Amino acid sequence: MEVTGLGRPWIMEAKPTLGGVHHVGIVVADRDRSLEYLGTMFGVEGWSVPDVDTAELTDSSTTPDLRVSVGVLRLDNLFLEIIQPLDHESPHGAFLTERGEGLHHLAFQVPVLGEPIGRFVNTDCSIVYDKTSPDSPARTASLGGGPLDGVFVELMEQSPAVDQFWGTLKKLTSGQ
Repeated sequence: MEVTGLGRPWIMEAKPTLGGVHHVGIVVADRDRSLEYLGTMFGVEGWSVPDVDTAELTDSSTTPDLRVSVGVLRLDNLFLEIIQPLDHESPHGAFLTERGEGLHHLAFQVPVLGEPIGRFVNTDCSIVYDKTSPDSPARTASLGGGPLDGVFVELMEQSPAVDQFWGTLKKLTSGQ
């Protein structure tokens, strides 16, 4: 189905094979200022600033120190993850230094990582952040490069640790 708008046709039938977007990661210089602004824009009166212990979710021997402060806004079933890097050496800090504030990643929760990772790698994307060790309680991969042009795709494998983490955030933000 083609819809015309803004002088060009738009294709409206794309059905994501990964399921819906789980959350959107936005890198910012000032988390609290951004949460207040976005809360006003979306009519959300509160937000959650969880204490995130990545050691509980990852294998610390293979995961670089993220060094971030995170805030979460919930819009129905979509989370906005507002990420403030705490240094310039972390992956998020490098993103902020090189690209400025903005969209960092789209995250999808998938039953298993293998096939979706293969699909992205086959389109000239590469794994830029690898938490796929079998020992990791929350297996995650971030992919970038190729046609993604600076926006990362995060794939999260369904697991009790991932469900518990995001379930806790859902409860913390249920008043939004």
